[in-house]
Amino acid sequence: MRRPAFLAFLMLSIGFSAGLMVPAVDSNMQGVLVNLTCELVPGHGRVLVTTDPYIGVGTQESERTATAVAKTLVGNFSDKDVIFIFSAANTGTIDGGSAGMAMAVCLMSEINNDTISPGVSITGGIDSAGRVMQVAGILQKAKAVSQFARVFLIPAGQSKTVTYAKEFVNPREGIYIEEARPVEIDIAEYAAENWNLSIVEFTNISQAYDWMTKNITARPPFQFAIPKFTRNLTRVNELADMSVARAQKLVNGIDANDSIALDYLNKAAKVGSDFPYTRANYAFLAAVASQTSLENVDSVANEMSKQLQKFETSDPYWRAETELRLSWALFKDNSFIAKKDWLLIAANMFALERTGNRTLDIGQVKKLANQKILEAKEAVEQAKIVAGESRSAEEALTLAVKSYDADMYFAALYNALDAIAWADASKGASRAYLQSVFSSPKTDEFSEAYRRHAIYLLTHSGGDPSLIETAIFSARRADLREGVFGDMKNLPISFSLPAIDWKLLLILVLGAYTARNVLGKRKKGRAELTEKDMIMLAESKARAVKFLQEKLKDKEITRETYVKLVRELEGL
Repeated sequence: MRRPAFLAFLMLSIGFSAGLMVPAVDSNMQGVLVNLTCELVPGHGRVLVTTDPYIGVGTQESERTATAVAKTLVGNFSDKDVIFIFSAANTGTIDGGSAGMAMAVCLMSEINNDTISPGVSITGGIDSAGRVMQVAGILQKAKAVSQFARVFLIPAGQSKTVTYAKEFVNPREGIYIEEARPVEIDIAEYAAENWNLSIVEFTNISQAYDWMTKNITARPPFQFAIPKFTRNLTRVNELADMSVARAQKLVNGIDANDSIALDYLNKAAKVGSDFPYTRANYAFLAAVASQTSLENVDSVANEMSKQLQKFETSDPYWRAETELRLSWALFKDNSFIAKKDWLLIAANMFALERTGNRTLDIGQVKKLANQKILEAKEAVEQAKIVAGESRSAEEALTLAVKSYDADMYFAALYNALDAIAWADASKGASRAYLQSVFSSPKTDEFSEAYRRHAIYLLTHSGGDPSLIETAIFSARRADLREGVFGDMKNLPISFSLPAIDWKLLLILVLGAYTARNVLGKRKKGRAELTEKDMIMLAESKARAVKFLQEKLKDKEITRETYVKLVRELEGL
């Protein structure tokens, strides 16, 4: 008997048995793809199943019904066994009757020796009389099949749907009241506009069979060329250099067989300076993978948060990124290791913040954060209708609310923007939008770093849907940050003492305090520093001295102030 050939990058490869890719909906109401293959082998009229993952009773009943209908349409094959093979990644259980029509068409094409079109997919149940049965989750399934199909067949009458969407009322800042209202969605219109996918309703199995055996090619894979970058992202590259240097020291001190940490470090080494955020991200993962720790950094992170809030900034885009990482150290449900590294990154970022004599009204930042949290709540709920629950979007929204409640308004704003970006990414994006990412550079340095990260992921994804979704997130992240503070009025810095002195003092306190307390507390009682920790503390002091020297050279501080601060450093 002819053996099945499976899919590569969500594109159907026709082998010697009938097969097609069909959509399903998982427990999070997200659309997933299932590879369905059917075979006929000599036997006794049995219906057999090979499945990964498990299938439920509803699907098993559909298999028998589809087989019986196929027999009435193409002739009896009671001397054959029917084998249905289901294969799906990252899905716990398949259940329900929505693949009934697909199984009938698959079996009929095997008997008729017809080729299933790789550019068409189908959903719909089937009853014992061969009638089309309506199914749930049409919109989520449409998003899933848009990764490879040009045409999606659905039961008649299901191209429009009514669902309930949550909306939020904001009676005062920080308070959000939830309301629900019915929303009609034209699935055909939405799929065409957002995924370039044609929705076709069918009323009987003959129509479905005709479409499924047409010569419609699969959607080609993404093919993008990396553009030439002319701008050097100086500060983000400097931050990446710090992260890579730290990761190298940590990884070099562990067992060489720790393949995870080494793999991330090698990836960081292969990324060029045009992609500093990508490089820093791999370095961060290498550092986290190389450590074991039970240290709780909450007290240090809280102290850093208090100090940051005391100091106005002339560099709001950079401050927002700094406070964002600090909020992750405080509020994310991650290991102490990840929290520690976010804390150290926040301290390094603050040291790179530019100084000036103008600042933003924090009240305006608070107001904007509140507005974006409201928008994020609605964006997350709207995304659920199309793509099911996005854990990343939900987490970012939770972080935004926690940051707002902690008076960390820059972090609240950027976490809210991340929630919107993840919600948008979960819904997918048109190829036209993805192409535009390659030709739309950003003004803000970090926004441009995120855009380049999206480009890197798109050109290295190999068609992996999760990497493409992360790339869309990074692209939307760049869009949403660009110019976000542009309409805010500048105010004079209100420090009673020279701003540079306050700035430098905070750098010294954060850098040394973080190094000593986070890296040094190995157990309760007296802090015991390892040789590696002592090196890192010394390097932290050295960076601060170098920073002071540059300010003295540029005559931004007096020699008296320089000597005073260096002595403070020597005492730490």
